[in-house]
Amino acid sequence: MYIYMRDVLKRYKLEGAVAEAEQQGEAALSDAKCKLAGLEEALQKAKQDMACLLKEYQEVMNSKLGLDVEIATYCKLLEGEESRLCEGVCSVNICVSRSQGGVVCGDFSATVPRGPGGVATSSGILCSPSVVGTCSSVRSVRFA
Repeated sequence: MYIYMRDVLKRYKLEGAVAEAEQQGEAALSDAKCKLAGLEEALQKAKQDMACLLKEYQEVMNSKLGLDVEIATYCKLLEGEESRLCEGVCSVNICVSRSQGGVVCGDFSATVPRGPGGVATSSGILCSPSVVGTCSSVRSVRFA
């Protein structure tokens, strides 16, 4: 009878341990499901954020492309203007420099306030009357 009681007690202890392990397993499973739901929600939010960032990036790149085209257009216009001004033998000197408080143009002896867009230019053409066909075009721009 003593052995029987000992076996019954052992059985109850084992059943209790099994029940406790099942409860802990269920709690861990429930906790894991909650964490999984949170991670899936965070993943969806990250995907939405990534889509927004990609859209912004594409808009910035489109703006950059437009500006690159505009810059190339102005460069072509500038080249055409320079060739128009000096159709003969010509020396073209372009000087671009930065200063504080205004734009300095030409021979840099006069400071000109910035106009619309913050840029002012001057073009001085120096021609020697004694030498026909010789032209020196000096273009200077200083950005404030």
